Amino acid sequence: MSKLEWKPNEKQVAFMEVLAKNPDGLTLAEIEVLTGVKYATGTINTLISKEKVVCEPIDVECEVVAEVLGEKRVVGKTTKHWNRYRLNN
Repeated sequence: MSKLEWKPNEKQVAFMEVLAKNPDGLTLAEIEVLTGVKYATGTINTLISKEKVVCEPIDVECEVVAEVLGEKRVVGKTTKHWNRYRLNN
C-alpha cells in the first residue's frame, strides 16, 4: 500500500514562493502584502508541521506617536511581539 503524498495548495505555494525570495524571513503581514492573500492559521501550521517553514518569534520596538497641539510627537515606545517565517533549508 502506498502512502498518500502531501502536496501544498495554491495559497501554501504562494507563501513558500515569497519566502524563497526573502531568505531572512518575513512577518505574516509582509507575506500577505506581497502575495495578496489572507492566510488562515491552518494554512501556515500545516507548512510548519510538514517542516517546510520555520516560525521564529521576534520583538520589534515601535514608537507611539500622538498629535499634540496639531503636531505629531513621539510620546512613548512599545514592543510588539510577532512571528517571522522563513523556509526550512
